[in-house]
This record gives sequence, structure tokens and C-alpha cells, in this order.
Amino acid sequence: MVNIAETRIRKGLFRLLNGPMDVDRWDAHIASNDIAGASAAHAELFERYCDELRPAVTLAWQTWLGELGGWASQGNSAEDAEKEMWNTYPAGPAAQPFFVALVRRYWLACDALNKTTTAERSVRPEQFLLGWLQSAPASDDMVAVLACMPYWPMGIDAEGRWI
Repeated sequence: MVNIAETRIRKGLFRLLNGPMDVDRWDAHIASNDIAGASAAHAELFERYCDELRPAVTLAWQTWLGELGGWASQGNSAEDAEKEMWNTYPAGPAAQPFFVALVRRYWLACDALNKTTTAERSVRPEQFLLGWLQSAPASDDMVAVLACMPYWPMGIDAEGRWI
């Protein structure tokens, strides 16, 4: 369904999985656990995340295509319309507010779980949201759209906590 260039996806994966390590954060000591090494609560939360992410990706992609069609109907070639869309919305289909809100909600939920369990069973939020997603069943579209984000829609307070 989603047609996003492989190069864009690879760059997005690298940027999103590595970028958060450039900032001082309270959870920098947490290992990058795979799902088998995480707490059961993290695994359950990930299942809920995927259940919400699938329809959000579909809606984000449909919205993107609808807007793209609008640009193209204004006399632009399909190629020019797509370039203009990417220039206007650098996060591509992931720019939709409902999509950003979903990512923030699950990042903060993962962070909250990390504060209730041991460091060995905790998971970095970027690994939870995207690293695990790469090996989830039927996740190619979800990974492709999420990898469009130029950065995680998160901030850090003075104590290095996610906000």
C-alpha cells in the first residue's frame, strides 16, 4: 500500500533510532532490549500500540494521497505535486496531528513503564516504537510511515525526563 522510497526509509530508521542518544536523558542507561528481554507489560503495551498504529497509518496514508491528488488537480504534474507535498510536509504522511499524538502517547507510556521496572526489563522508547516494529508481523507500511518523521515529537525537561 505505502510507496515510500527505500532510501528514505533507511535514513529515517537510522535517524530515529540513533538521534535520541545525542541528548542527556534519564533513561540513557537502559539497554536496547528486544521484545523477549522486556517486561510483560511492555509486550502488552506494544501489542496495543500496533493495534492503534495500523489504522492510523492507513488513515495518514489516505489523507496524504488525498492531499497529493489535490495538488495534482491544480495543474501540477504528479512528480511536482509529490515534491511540493514533501517540501510542505517534511514528515510526509506522518505529519498528521492524530499520528503525532499517537506516537507521543505511546512514547510516554513506554517511559512510564520503564519507571516501574528494572533497567534490565526496560526498553528505550525509540526501540519500543520503531525498533520492535521492524520485526512485527505485517509492519512494512507502519515502519515506512513512521520512518518519515524527521525527528521524534518529544522534548526533555531540565532533569532529562521525556515530556
